[in-house]
Amino acid sequence: MSSSTIIKSIIAISLYWSTISTTPAQSFSEKDSLQSVDSILNFARLGFSVRKRQQWDSTILLFNSSLRIAEAINNQRYINSSLLHLGHALKENGQYKQAISTSGRLLGYITIDHPQYFLILTNYLEANTRIGNFSVADSLLAYGIEQAKIRNDSSSLAEFYLQGNVLGIEQSKLDLALAFNDSAMSFFQALTNQDALNNLKANRGIILSKQGDLDGALQFQLQALDWFIMSELIQYQGKTYNSITDIFIKQRNLQTAKKYLEQGLSLAEKESRLQGYLFMNLGKVFHAEKEYDSARVYYYKALDIWQFQKDPEGVINSIGYLISSELESGEISENMVPLISLGDSWRRQSEDSAAVADFDLSIAAYYLSVGELSQVEAILNRAEPILVKQGIIESLIKLTDLKRKLYAQTENSQELLAYLDRYDSLQGVVLNSEQQRNTQELETQYETRKTTEELNLVNGFLLAANEKNELQQRNQYLLLAILGLIIALAVALGLGYRAVRRKNTVIQKLNAEINHRTLNHLAFIQKFYALEVRAATHSEQREAMQAGMAKLESMVALYRQLYNDLDEKKSMSLRTYLINLLEKLMELSSLPEDTIQLSGPELELDVEEMKLIGLIATELVTNAVKYGMTPERNLELYISWDFKADGKLCLRIADNGPGLPDAVEVMRQKSFGLNVLFLIAEKQLKGSLGYAYNQGAEWTLQWASKAQKLHGTATA
Repeated sequence: MSSSTIIKSIIAISLYWSTISTTPAQSFSEKDSLQSVDSILNFARLGFSVRKRQQWDSTILLFNSSLRIAEAINNQRYINSSLLHLGHALKENGQYKQAISTSGRLLGYITIDHPQYFLILTNYLEANTRIGNFSVADSLLAYGIEQAKIRNDSSSLAEFYLQGNVLGIEQSKLDLALAFNDSAMSFFQALTNQDALNNLKANRGIILSKQGDLDGALQFQLQALDWFIMSELIQYQGKTYNSITDIFIKQRNLQTAKKYLEQGLSLAEKESRLQGYLFMNLGKVFHAEKEYDSARVYYYKALDIWQFQKDPEGVINSIGYLISSELESGEISENMVPLISLGDSWRRQSEDSAAVADFDLSIAAYYLSVGELSQVEAILNRAEPILVKQGIIESLIKLTDLKRKLYAQTENSQELLAYLDRYDSLQGVVLNSEQQRNTQELETQYETRKTTEELNLVNGFLLAANEKNELQQRNQYLLLAILGLIIALAVALGLGYRAVRRKNTVIQKLNAEINHRTLNHLAFIQKFYALEVRAATHSEQREAMQAGMAKLESMVALYRQLYNDLDEKKSMSLRTYLINLLEKLMELSSLPEDTIQLSGPELELDVEEMKLIGLIATELVTNAVKYGMTPERNLELYISWDFKADGKLCLRIADNGPGLPDAVEVMRQKSFGLNVLFLIAEKQLKGSLGYAYNQGAEWTLQWASKAQKLHGTATA
C-alpha cells in the first residue's frame, strides 16, 4: 500500500469518528450498524494489506479503529477479531505491554475451544517473554504445551516449542533453549514450514554464539538470512543482520560487521525497535575500535528509541554501554550521574535479566573508579545472584574482577583471596572450554582428512561418470537450443504467414477492383460501338462495325467467364468451366464446333485454383488459334486432364499446328505472356508447365490440386 493510500485511510478514520463521536452507542439504528460493519471490514482489509508489508504502525492504527467501531456498536465478533490482529501487530512492533493488555483482554472473552485460542496464547506468551516476565511466561508455556498435547494439536505444539526456544534464550538457559529448538525443528520439518524452520536456525545461531561456538553460530545465521531474503521477510532479515553483526563483533571482524549493519539499517527504516538493536551494535563496533565519541552517538540514538518504546531492558542496556565507553575513554562527563539515575529508574521497572546485571556491573565500575566504594559492594551483591542463576561466564568473570579490585582497595584480604581463587577458577573454565573446542577442532580435522582420503578413491570412479553426465547435459542443452531455434523460426514463420495473408487479402481486393473497372471500360467501349453503328451511313461500314461489336461482346463474356462468374462460388466443375470458357473462345475466334475435344473425369476445383487454370488455358488456346490455324489446315485442339500416379493433377493441351518457332527457353524471354504462364504454374500453383512437339504443340501442366473426383471420365 502506498503512503498516499495510508494517509487517505487516516483521514477517513478521522472523519468517521468525527461523525459518530457524539452518537451514544444505544442510539445506533440498524442502518448505522450496517454502515459501521462495512467500515470495520474496510479498515480490516486495509490492515491486512499493510500488515503484509510489515508496516506495523499503520496496521495498529487501522485495527485499533476497527476495534473502536466494533465497541461502539457492541459487536463482540468484530471486537474479538480486531483484538486478535491488533495484539499481533503490537507484539511485532515491539509494543509488548500493550500487546499483553490486548491479548489478555481477548483471552478473557474466549474459551480454549476457540479456533484461534492457541495463536492468541502464543502472542501473549511471547510478549511476556520479551519484557522479562519470565515467571508468567514459564507458566503460560507449560499450560500451552499441556493443552496442545491433550488436543493432539501438532501445529500449536510446534509453536509453543518455538516460544520455549525464545524463552530459554531470553533467560540464558541455553541447554533448555537448545532442547526446545530441536523439538520445534522436528515438528516444523514435518509441517514443511520453512519460515519457522529458518527462524529456529537463526535462534540456534544465537544459542551457539552465547555458548562461544561463533563459527557454528555464523553458519546457521547465514542460512536463515538467505531464506529471509528469498522470501522477502524484511523484519526477520533485519533481526538476522543484527545477530550476524554480534558474531562478527565477538570475532573482532569489525569491517564485516559494519557492512552487515549498513545492510540491516537500510531495511529498518520503518522499524524503530530494530533500529535500536542495530544502533547498539554499531556503537559496539566503534567502541571496539576505540572511537568512543562515535560509539556514544549510536548508544544515545538507541537510548532515545528504547525510551520512546518504553523498553526498560533496552534503556538500561544502552546506559550500561554509555558508562563503559566513558570509563574506557578516561573522559567521564557530567552526564554520568543523570545517566545512572535514569538507568536506576528504568531498572526498577524490569525483572532480573542479563541486561540488568550488566548494567549493575557498569555502574559498579563507575563508582569504583570515583572511589565511592560503599555503593560498589551493594550493587555487585545485587547483580551476583542474577549472573549465577543465568550462568553467564563472561559477566561472572567481570563481576569477580570488580570484587577483587574492591577488596584490594578496602584491604579485605579474606574476601580478596576468595575472589582471586574464584577469578582463577572462572578463567580456568573459559580456558578448558577453549581447549575442548580446540581438541574438537583437531579431531574434526583428523576425521575430515581421513574422510577426504576415502572420498578421493570414490571420486576417481565418479569422475568418468561425471564426464559422461556432462556430455549428456551438453547434448541436452544443444537439443534445447535447437528446440528454441525451431520455436523461434515457427513464430517468425507464423508472423510472416499472417503478414502474407494480410498482403494477399489486399491483393485480392485490388484484383476485384481492377476486374470491376475493366468490365466498366469494356461496357463503355460497347456503348461507343453501338453509337458508331447507328451513325454509320454505309451498309458495309455498319456490317464491319457490327462484327467488331460481336467480337467485343464475346470478349466481355469471356472475361466474365474468367473472373466475375466465379466470384460468387467456392468451387466449380472443371469440365463445365472449360466448356463455357472454350465456347466463348470459339465464338470469338469463329472456330467450328468440333475444333476442340475435351476428355477427363468430373472434378470439383477451388475457385481460386480454377481462375489460374482458366488463364493458362485461355492463353494456350489463343496461341494455338493464332499460330496453328491456316487456310491450308483445319485446326484441331485436344484438352484432357487426369490424376497421375504421384497424385498430381495433369492438364494436357495439344494442337496439330506447327509448334513454337524457337526453344521454349528462348520463347520465355521473347514472349511476356508465355513467361507469365510459367510464373503462374510455378509460383501460384506450385507446379510445373512443360512443352513438347508431338505432331503439333503439346503443353502439360502438373500441380498438387485439392480437386475432388465426382464421377467417371467424360468426353466432349
